[in-house]
Amino acid sequence: MELTHYQSLIGAYGLALLLWWLAHRLLPHLWTTTYEPQFKTPWKELLGVILATIVILSIGVVYSRYGLIPKPKYGAFLISILNQVIIFSPAILWFLWRKDAWASAWLPNQLIVQRIFIGLAIALGAIGFFLVLREGSKGYVQVFMEVYHPKNLGYLAQVLGEDFIIALFFVRFQALLGKRLAIVIVAALFAAGHIPAFLANGVTWVEMQSLIFDALLSVGILSALQRSSDIWWFWMVHFAMDMMQFYSTSPK
Repeated sequence: MELTHYQSLIGAYGLALLLWWLAHRLLPHLWTTTYEPQFKTPWKELLGVILATIVILSIGVVYSRYGLIPKPKYGAFLISILNQVIIFSPAILWFLWRKDAWASAWLPNQLIVQRIFIGLAIALGAIGFFLVLREGSKGYVQVFMEVYHPKNLGYLAQVLGEDFIIALFFVRFQALLGKRLAIVIVAALFAAGHIPAFLANGVTWVEMQSLIFDALLSVGILSALQRSSDIWWFWMVHFAMDMMQFYSTSPK
């Protein structure tokens, strides 16, 4: 049976979570503690993230329609990064203004390079597994060269911004409602975020049942992220898996 892109993605993410668990066992010093949020007024923290996200979405709409900083002939990838910084700046500025601990955004400030490289190693394994599962995929070397081309640095920055927002939401939901409810709510929100695109493309309600699996996958990912309290490693995995929609197969 031929697996769809989405089914292959689930398998690849599943392997990534397993590889992180193994890394956690082999290198326990990287993830010795799980961050437990302690805010005096969690609802204010959550409200701030919600308002910042609304502004981010508004800037994103402007960017998609009109652009922000025009891309020059040379060094366009640097401008792409800067555009993403501008888009996510409301959350960044809000976070800095609140002077919250970096751990409250799952951004540990120790051994960052090691965390990123471990995430990259996991991502490379997940890419290989995805290509095995997805029939008609390109060769591994070709996909690797295309995914990690400098032209995708803007996407890399965008994914880090997305993971930053996810961490902000989760930690503050956790402080307000507890870990289990936070996992369920953020996973449901992540899955629900795909509904407008599904409806716009004329996808049937039967096909939208995949949202259930989307939410379940999100539960697994969020559980691992909450345990590690670290988005540095996941950033690499998230980026690689997002790029599979562009580079895993040849256009028909």
